[in-house]
Amino acid sequence: MTLEIIKMYKIRDRSMEPALHEGDFVLASSIPLLISGPKKSDIVIAIDPEKKMKIIKRVSSVENGKVFLTGDNSRLSTDSRNFGYVDASCVISKVVIEIKNK
Repeated sequence: MTLEIIKMYKIRDRSMEPALHEGDFVLASSIPLLISGPKKSDIVIAIDPEKKMKIIKRVSSVENGKVFLTGDNSRLSTDSRNFGYVDASCVISKVVIEIKNK
């Protein structure tokens, strides 16, 4: 797992609407994951298993070290409904602060 004490990410698509909108920012940290692992309903930064790039998704379920990640806007999200469960080690940080772009 890559350790990210705190890192800022810009939301670049609409897959997490209505929670996060394109242009919003989030601060994410790996510390909460080191303490308790990913939990259902967490918004996390993960590595897309197909494209090998960072994505922001919500944890829908956690089973046996695997997580099911979904975007809140299912119509516009490529997520575990497309690529299935991912290993929990693909989840690199948890969103701890949301910064709305108003």
